[in-house]
Amino acid sequence: MLSVASDTHELHCLVCELHEVFAIMDLGEVANGYLYCTAHNRAAQMVSLGQTSYIETIVYQFNLENTHEIWTPTEHKLLLSHTQFPDLAKRVEEMATFC
Repeated sequence: MLSVASDTHELHCLVCELHEVFAIMDLGEVANGYLYCTAHNRAAQMVSLGQTSYIETIVYQFNLENTHEIWTPTEHKLLLSHTQFPDLAKRVEEMATFC
């Protein structure tokens, strides 16, 4: 389980609560997880997750090794929020028309 908190005290409290319920072990900071990698920038208070391993797994699984990648640009420093997430009921209705 990967956990992220805004400060070390908050993280310590979470770990203590989890210890009460589960037999867990703190393995320290994560560098690589299953199908992702992480980078920490403490000065900027930022954690980045990379998907290279995930993409390589998909490429291998679907035999796409001979395909060519394309660049799909996004706005620099694009900020997303939960308010942009579509209403679930409306989205389910829209997706039903695709089939």
